[in-house]
Amino acid sequence: MFLAHLRGAGCAHPLHEEYIGWATPPKDPAALAQVIAAAASDAAGTEDKGRRTAVVASRYARQVALNAYRDLMNRLLERQHAGHRESLKKAT
Repeated sequence: MFLAHLRGAGCAHPLHEEYIGWATPPKDPAALAQVIAAAASDAAGTEDKGRRTAVVASRYARQVALNAYRDLMNRLLERQHAGHRESLKKAT
């Protein structure tokens, strides 16, 4: 489960998209207290968010992220090489 204080909307995106936590504006103790009270009063929902958080966190594990980055770079390089090969064919 995540609880985040936010300055911008970017870091809240996974919280809302994956429904794994709560976000509050920074320096707003009333909002923070409200979120904590809501989490405490909904044990089943909080437990469900915890289970989803474990699944989401596994996608951000170091090796998983590095493999995804490597695969992306390989696809981009292959696309670039394919375009280069095509332009060489047209030139000859």
